[in-house]
Amino acid sequence: MRDPQSAYLEFESLGTPEDAITTVLDTGDRLDVREAAIALHASQISPFEAMPADLRRAFLAVDRLRRVRPEWTGGPIEHEIFVTTERALSAVDDTERRSRR
Repeated sequence: MRDPQSAYLEFESLGTPEDAITTVLDTGDRLDVREAAIALHASQISPFEAMPADLRRAFLAVDRLRRVRPEWTGGPIEHEIFVTTERALSAVDDTERRSRR
């Protein structure tokens, strides 16, 4: 039986403060894979199992992250963590054009 006085249940200290979130990723298209991975941890009970499907989806379909490296210097919330090939190629083209001047 779980100890209701457990430090792991102190909800005030869980997670990252909202003002420290730098990146929000929509992971809804991978929800089935994520739930399957959670289910593979047979020795652990998922806190999401007891939730209604809509609430479970609200928790698992979006990742709220805090960027540490490179250090966050502010700006709008990021919605991707990898530069897409198209953006990377565009940046290379811009750099090459500037170096030719």
